[in-house]
This record gives sequence, C-alpha cells and structure tokens, in this order.
Amino acid sequence: MQNILEIDSLSIGYNGNAILKPITWAAAKGDMIALTGSNGLGKSTLLRVLSGRTRPISGTVRLMGADIHTFTPKQRAKLVSIVLTERPEDMFLKVKDVVASGRFPYSGLFGKISENDEKHIKASLEVIGINHLINKDFTSLSDGERQKVMIAKAIAQDTPLILMDEPMAFLDYKSRIEIFELMTKMTSEEGKTVIFSSHDLDLVNRYCEKQWNLEKWAVS
Repeated sequence: MQNILEIDSLSIGYNGNAILKPITWAAAKGDMIALTGSNGLGKSTLLRVLSGRTRPISGTVRLMGADIHTFTPKQRAKLVSIVLTERPEDMFLKVKDVVASGRFPYSGLFGKISENDEKHIKASLEVIGINHLINKDFTSLSDGERQKVMIAKAIAQDTPLILMDEPMAFLDYKSRIEIFELMTKMTSEEGKTVIFSSHDLDLVNRYCEKQWNLEKWAVS
C-alpha cells in the first residue's frame, strides 16, 4: 500500500534539545494512527513537525514521497490539514468563515469562494452535525462546539493526510464516539490517512489497529 507519510530518523525538540529519540515510521493510505503517551512527551510538537509547520532538529519528513519542506505553503495545504489546540479568537468570525478558511488552498488570487468550495463547506458541517451553527459567532460557542468546527475545517480542506491534536478534547462521550466513527469512515471508505493524539485509550484500543506510543521514544 502507498505510503502517504514517511519519517526517517526524525529528532524533535526545542532549542536543539531532543525530547524524543530518533523515530523512523511510515503511514500508508487509509491508516488511522493514534499517538499515545503521557503529557509532555511531545505529541503536539510531533504533529506540528509532521505538518511542516515546525522543523525537526534532524531527520526527514516525506509527504507523498517528497521532503515536506520542498512544498510551498499552498501546495502543502492541499496535502495535509491539521487541527491544533489553538483556536481563532476573532470575535467577528462566523462558523462558516472558520470552516471556509480550510478552502484557501483552492481559492483564486482574491480568495473568492466558489460553488465547489460552498459544497465542501456545507458537506463538512453536515458530516460533523453542526449545520445549525453555520451563522453563529465562533467565540459564542462552547469548547466542544468549537472543537467540532475545527474538525469540520480540516475536512473541508480535503487533504489526503489529516493530523489532529486531541480531537476528542472537550467532547462528551457520544460526540467522541461520533468522531471515532467519522475517522474510521474517512480512512476505510475515503482512503484518508488520519494521525491523531489521544488520551482516550479505551476508544483508541477499540477503533485503532495502529498506535504510536511515544513512551518508547522518550529521552530519559
């Protein structure tokens, strides 16, 4: 099966100090992989490095066979989307605007939303079940609702690789099940590759055949 992401002797950390031993991994098309391990091990940092937002100390991240840093930001945004723990705080931003920002790699010079973009936006809101929030101010939402909006944004971006940092945070049990079911559908039916961090080991063990436990690579 085709590898979407390849990690070769990857060392990550801060100010030149490694927080994990060098990692060599690969993620294939259709993989659903959970990053597990205790807080502070570097799961969020690793996801940022895998997305190309942060450079590693050493080693290589290859996306679709090419070094991730050889892509322009716009090219990379068509290949990998990421849901981080940070949230936009613009008080004037509507839910539709947040989700629509996932379509920026496909917009023209003036960032105009096309009919096709509108279809992706509406479909992502529908699949997450938050159509009713489309015209709400983002900052008026609960933490769980904001989390769902950010996941909808990543889905609207329509990339082969989706990275998510604690996507189940702030969600009730029913919503967590729904997100796991959605990730299962995206990987098994649509061929997306999903890598996410989670502390919800009961659900991870139920839904994920592949886990990358960072405890094994912790620097003592």
